[in-house]
Amino acid sequence: MSSAPTEESALRGQEYNTLLCERFDPAQTLVGFYIGNTQVSQDEWMNPLALELRRRGYAVVGLLAREAVGAARLDGTELTLELARGSVAALSRVQLFIVSDMEGVATDFPPRSRVLACAHGCSWSCSTNFVDAVYHQAYFDGYLTSCSLTQSTREQVQALWTGIVPPSGCKRPSPHFYILASGYPRSAVLYHKLAELEGRVERDAILYAPILADYRPSAGGCRLERYGKRIVRCLLDSFPHLQLIFRPYRTDLEHPQVQALLAAFAHEPRFELDTDPQRAPAFSRAAVLVTDFSHIANSFAFTTLRPAVSFQPWEYVRSRRTLDTLPTGFCARTYQALIRAVRMGLESPGPCREHIRRQRERGMLPVESGLQDLAEQLDDFLRDRPRPEWISIERNNPSLTLGEAGIVRTILSLPHCWEKIASAALHFFPESLFLTAFSLHMGLRLMPDQAVPARLLASARRGLQEPPIGDDPLLFRDVSPEIPRKLYGLAQLKAFRENDLELAGMAENLKTLL
Repeated sequence: MSSAPTEESALRGQEYNTLLCERFDPAQTLVGFYIGNTQVSQDEWMNPLALELRRRGYAVVGLLAREAVGAARLDGTELTLELARGSVAALSRVQLFIVSDMEGVATDFPPRSRVLACAHGCSWSCSTNFVDAVYHQAYFDGYLTSCSLTQSTREQVQALWTGIVPPSGCKRPSPHFYILASGYPRSAVLYHKLAELEGRVERDAILYAPILADYRPSAGGCRLERYGKRIVRCLLDSFPHLQLIFRPYRTDLEHPQVQALLAAFAHEPRFELDTDPQRAPAFSRAAVLVTDFSHIANSFAFTTLRPAVSFQPWEYVRSRRTLDTLPTGFCARTYQALIRAVRMGLESPGPCREHIRRQRERGMLPVESGLQDLAEQLDDFLRDRPRPEWISIERNNPSLTLGEAGIVRTILSLPHCWEKIASAALHFFPESLFLTAFSLHMGLRLMPDQAVPARLLASARRGLQEPPIGDDPLLFRDVSPEIPRKLYGLAQLKAFRENDLELAGMAENLKTLL
């Protein structure tokens, strides 16, 4: 949910806006770099980008939500303000906000300003529908990615994104949303810093950098608690000539699972904790990176041209595959495969380097010029002048809105994306009995051993208005088929009352399949 401005925060926002009007030349375009969510260390690339924009004549202000003060720094800007989230909507003097794509749900931006959200992770793809980002069109005016916008991607995005967000759920007034592409800003910064360190730093370590400890528990559960200590011990014992650098997320440093791992290796001389806000020092020392499914694999491999190993032992039961090659290196699913993948990275650096280089050229835009390439597009974005290479999605058009039945048809056409599409749909249709029933139905059929997402569980309980459906956490297999069947029935009755015969028919047909 967004942070609705209180009377006090709105008033403070107006005062800050007056300050900005007085401080900056009205002839200058004012760009605001805003940080509210600190999980993805976006100050690492925002500060160099701010300096690049200042060189190009933009006025630049840093905006730190109170929650981010002390956890992030914006010292590349001309002025930095610390403010409540609810004050941001009043900053109409800021013509362009540049933010991480983690910000939209929690913060409202001025309606006449433009808001560009940069992907929080380095993206690689030759063909994608960006399903993870589909809801961004409700909160921003544009989305910056680092992968090539191929014709296949363009067609998939326009087919999936158009009409999925109802006008009532869109917080931005403009009729179009744009997807832009440039070299990933963080990778651009890392690329040049690593070039400076090349040859000056000994490559003496393996870097272990897991994703947020509490992120997506449906993938591996409490991953750091279940696997972290064994991963570290396995790497230390198998590669005694190397240090082991442990780099958790900055916001996880006090997490009990992180603290337990640190305590377990407190007296191990080859174990190091890396808390440097900058990634370059650890990246320069690491011969191989080990992670789970964090985007840091892309950041590491595509800037250093050294392999990343995505270690996912919980996937072995499902796939029975122990080791696969990825664009960034390897995916290992057993400890033996983890050791083998790391050893290949250490003993065959040349072939690994060439493989990653080829993949980078195939699925990403040039890294080294990322900041300049982005800066050159900003004036057109600010003035709502789409470039031919951008992807344009029409929004805020009631005649294009898919509605509940249309969303289900979309999911049925893209079954491999069903969970992410359904999650986005329930975000905008939280009271939908039909979408709730369908999501439970799909979970029962396709992922019975996975946890039922909290939002879906809440929607089901709200729709049934009767005693709870078991306790959290709940697996799909623990949900009786009678639950979605009953929800389909309620959805069907509602559809008949509203004379929506299409949805009523779909509910009846799907109910019979349970």
